[in-house]
Amino acid sequence: IPKQQQLTTQQALDKANDAAFSENYTAALKTLEDQLPKAKTVDEKVRLQTNIGVVYARQANYAKALEAFQEARKLKETYGTIKSVADMAVKAGNKELALSSYSFSLVVVPLKTIGPSTSSILVCILPLLSFIGTNFDT
Repeated sequence: IPKQQQLTTQQALDKANDAAFSENYTAALKTLEDQLPKAKTVDEKVRLQTNIGVVYARQANYAKALEAFQEARKLKETYGTIKSVADMAVKAGNKELALSSYSFSLVVVPLKTIGPSTSSILVCILPLLSFIGTNFDT
């Protein structure tokens, strides 16, 4: 029996995306989860974990999506992983986690990612202000 050819991470992401686009979420999740232990770099693991979160979010399973985004954030703390956690925390009803994640993005993005420019700070503060305005009206 010939050994089955292993997918690269990009091939697995493409295959999972095709399955999710066809609303075959079970197949998409299986492809992504099967690829996780085979990922060679942290960045590949983050992409897989983030895509798992996206698939769960498309199913409106916000608790599982939040778990997946939190795993991605544990692997690599970037604006994208932090914002994904914050956005999904809002949908999952975890306002405290959302607020702390949006607030933390104000520190991480300007200092770690794009430098302390005015525009980079605005990119971070706008989701926080929107969240506060939506969730803490007086």
